[in-house]
Amino acid sequence: MLSPWLSRLGGDAGAVAWLLDLASHWQWLWLPLGLIGCLRLAGWRSRLALALAMLPLPWLALPPALPAGDGEPALRIASANLHLGNQDPRPLLGWLQERRVDLLVLVELNSVYADALRRQSTLPHWQLAPSDGTPWGLGLGSRWPLREVRLEHNADGIPLLRVRVEHPDGVFDVIAVHPMPPLSPSWHQRRQADFEALQVDGPALLAGDLNASPWSSAAWVLQRRGWRRASGVAPTWPSPVLGIAIDGVWAQGPWAVHERAVGPDIGSDHRPLYVGLGRGSGS
Repeated sequence: MLSPWLSRLGGDAGAVAWLLDLASHWQWLWLPLGLIGCLRLAGWRSRLALALAMLPLPWLALPPALPAGDGEPALRIASANLHLGNQDPRPLLGWLQERRVDLLVLVELNSVYADALRRQSTLPHWQLAPSDGTPWGLGLGSRWPLREVRLEHNADGIPLLRVRVEHPDGVFDVIAVHPMPPLSPSWHQRRQADFEALQVDGPALLAGDLNASPWSSAAWVLQRRGWRRASGVAPTWPSPVLGIAIDGVWAQGPWAVHERAVGPDIGSDHRPLYVGLGRGSGS
């Protein structure tokens, strides 16, 4: 449970930093295991004292979040990892309609799913860059016009999608991301470098499968770059019970969080995310 702090102290390079970062994701597993371990202590006072000391650790290790807002959100954003072989958008579209989503970020988008979205979705504006046979397909749907679309690739050929949204309250940028999972120390370091390079000018939202939980050292890279967490800490992969929150929505600029939720099964190994946002009073 101390792995988030140790990961930050250990830097971004090397096998030790990589292993500590992998361990940091699993806070919802370490917490019950730690509490069970308290039962092995002698004396109920010792057990109670250690349990009370452990309970707040997952929350204390989180990077700062956006402030809370009241009332109806001005923007409802959802983010979903569709799973590479998923070709049926109906479960996702039904949930989006219930949530009245205005902005949708998609990763692992294939061409069959993309064509079905164009036909079936009520969102009028789309930028879709599907990929068949790789997990790097990206897409974005919006209730408002989109402009200044850029599909950028890092040195490994992994894309991100940048779009400017013409919202009635003012324009903002959206970046859809799906970095390579940190399967090795080198991929861990490359993910950190990709997040370090995420620069924007003005209000912006970052969404997708980050392959990094809020406890990851990657989250603190985003925080150093001016991003603040909008989504929560509920697991999105591979289980909504004892999984990890590797899908996320982050923000720069004067935003406030009005609502947040994890969605239902949409035929993927990930659960989708929903965040209702408003314009806050600060940056």
